[in-house]
Amino acid sequence: MNAVQKPKVSLPDFKASMAEAIESGDLKQVHPKLEHYHTSDQYGRRIFVDAGTAIVTKVHKSEHITIALKGSCTVVDENGVKTEVVAPAVFITKPGTWRAVYAHDDVEWVTVHSCKERDLAAIESQLVCDTPEEVDQEDYERVLLEYNMTEKMARLISENPRTMVPIATREDKVEIKPSKVQGQGVFATQDIVAGEKIGTVRIASLRTSIGRYTNHSVNPNCEFRHSTNGGMEAYALRDIGAGQEIKVCYRQARKASIAAAQFLEKES
Repeated sequence: MNAVQKPKVSLPDFKASMAEAIESGDLKQVHPKLEHYHTSDQYGRRIFVDAGTAIVTKVHKSEHITIALKGSCTVVDENGVKTEVVAPAVFITKPGTWRAVYAHDDVEWVTVHSCKERDLAAIESQLVCDTPEEVDQEDYERVLLEYNMTEKMARLISENPRTMVPIATREDKVEIKPSKVQGQGVFATQDIVAGEKIGTVRIASLRTSIGRYTNHSVNPNCEFRHSTNGGMEAYALRDIGAGQEIKVCYRQARKASIAAAQFLEKES
């Protein structure tokens, strides 16, 4: 079995270390120059970063286009994956992601967003926040609206004991414990490699503890797949280290659930 690649950089720890160094005077805080561009339904931001500057971005709330116009930099994402970016380069930034960036020389970036706001404070509030948990909670609320559900309705469905396998059913790779996202969550007890089966989500029409307690994320590290017997299994989308919370996109999970239900209906 391939080993999980351990992140060499933890962004929360790196961000905290930078804040401490700024507070102590060991690092000088700088504010990169920005230029702002607006159309009727788009917002663009041009960012100028001097050589030798390290920055930690906020957490992105929505998918957008990112363009590297000038310079080269090292980028480390929230999973510890390091990328060397040399301009010119164009890529898509996904929601729920954030990065640490070190500019090797003078760097210029442009980001383009779907945004009708003109007030910079309102733009900031719409596009970014401080933690991944905030992004996940906001997107969870959008999921409820998309499915015309209230929080109370969702809880009644998820907490219905008649649809669950007894909680004593357990999986060796996971454990249930309090989550920063919401209530209880599913956490890895060991390293799980991308593509590896995490555990059983549903047995026929009954949910296991994984199916009951896996929290939502706009940037999930697992997906649910329906199996040939009408059940569902959870699989890792990327490497998951021991102790990390396992999250799924509820939109994708719902599609898998519908496919599993349709299979059971055909077999009955």
